[in-house]
Amino acid sequence: MNKEIGISPVVAEGNRVLSEAIKHFGLSIPPEKIILTVQSKGRKNALGWFWSDSWKLKKASYHEINLSAEHLAEHNMGETLLHELAHAENCHQGIQDCDKSGRRHNKKFKTMAEKLGLTVEKAGSLGWAYTDLAEPGKQFLEGIKFDRSIFEMFRKGASKSGKQSTRLLKCECPDCGYVVRTTQKWLDIGVPTCPCGTEMEAAGNEEEN
Repeated sequence: MNKEIGISPVVAEGNRVLSEAIKHFGLSIPPEKIILTVQSKGRKNALGWFWSDSWKLKKASYHEINLSAEHLAEHNMGETLLHELAHAENCHQGIQDCDKSGRRHNKKFKTMAEKLGLTVEKAGSLGWAYTDLAEPGKQFLEGIKFDRSIFEMFRKGASKSGKQSTRLLKCECPDCGYVVRTTQKWLDIGVPTCPCGTEMEAAGNEEEN
């Protein structure tokens, strides 16, 4: 039988990882409280995200965990699922683990992420946002036989020529208008901070380098 083409297998495997992780790490959030999606990263420049109470069905609300379609193949989405599940568990417990913008991760996020088998490092203005698999996280994914091959399909980034190129992306300070240009690689780690002290914003327009 031919392998199914589409994002359905990605969603199914992602949901399995979330359910197994909730059991394995003794979390309190019910798996059915989470809606897993696969969407474009857009201007977020993120591997994935957590969005609380973003889905509604009658009187019930559900949280969203998203995997960014452009990064499915290049990154271990098992790690991303654990990262976003840390946010989901903190939210379920009433723990605020980010600032009001939802970008700067605090030490409460760090504590939960480490509980879920991740290493956590500071990522500039994003706080304790950079995570990777620690040995417990690796052992968990190996133990449930996480299938990374399901994530080989990915959405290509937009390009006028249709070819991969090195591009500089514009970042602008919303307060003073100061502009810098950087690469996607560094934006994935964190948006730069303006000399005036304000976190800059990715403007979205790209320039060939």
